[in-house]
Amino acid sequence: MKLPFFGARRDQHERQLLYNDLDKAAREGDTQLVRSLLDRGASPNGLPHQREPLAPAIRSGTIELVQLLLERGADPNYSASPWFCPLNWAIGQGDVEVVRLLIDQGADVNLPRIDYKPLMLAAAHGYTDIVLYLLRCGADLHARDDGGMTALTYAAMSGSEEVVELLRERGVILTVLDAIALRDTSLYEQLRELHEAAERENTPRAPRWGGVLMDVAVDQDDVAQVKLLLDAGVSPMVNGNTPLTQAIIHNRGEIVRLLLERGADPNQRTSSRGRAMKFARQKRNRAIIRLLKQHGARW
Repeated sequence: MKLPFFGARRDQHERQLLYNDLDKAAREGDTQLVRSLLDRGASPNGLPHQREPLAPAIRSGTIELVQLLLERGADPNYSASPWFCPLNWAIGQGDVEVVRLLIDQGADVNLPRIDYKPLMLAAAHGYTDIVLYLLRCGADLHARDDGGMTALTYAAMSGSEEVVELLRERGVILTVLDAIALRDTSLYEQLRELHEAAERENTPRAPRWGGVLMDVAVDQDDVAQVKLLLDAGVSPMVNGNTPLTQAIIHNRGEIVRLLLERGADPNQRTSSRGRAMKFARQKRNRAIIRLLKQHGARW
């Protein structure tokens, strides 16, 4: 026999049921059912600590549904993480019409609590039309994420030459990381001097500076790029020792050696609660195991 819900507990249960139905209807792009659920009292912003209905509505590709949620009070700037907000969901879909709708309804193109700015995401995807629209709406050309990367860095990393050219024409301030992503040695040498001068002045550095570029270089087994990043001052321990762990998992012996020589700690546990030696043993790579032992790695 089920015990009945009373008072606030029963209301909470009913709100959860409404939210579940709303989330499902939004995922399916069912505008009529979403309207009915909103009329019955479902919140257009969902429930605390749960996904906002705008996200699945945007992914469904149903612009009428997105419009309905916004008209009923959905927050166009809602974000449950530092990476995504409704505008980023729309950009991820490449849906310029929904991007325009969200901005028309008050979406902030420079939302402070979002680290991965909409312009960066559009640049990473090479969506020139969306990049242009965001710039017209005031997107910050020079914004950096917590890894020190700008929209241009992301565009260069993804090989979007058209977006790179556009951002440079608009006067973006180039950084050492931009030069590395562009693989422009001459530009790198010019900017490195400025970068080192800023370091001497104790200019604060982003906590994960160069981390994304390092991860990509390790994944691609690009020894020269890893060396360039280390020479530029990217920590071999960036992202919680992720570069060393990934190099071991993918059997990148030369990169493992380089990271260890530059100070990577083989005994620091990664977010997956393991030390470097654990992953080397799993891969049964004797050469890497020897390298780790030479640098004081413990089992």
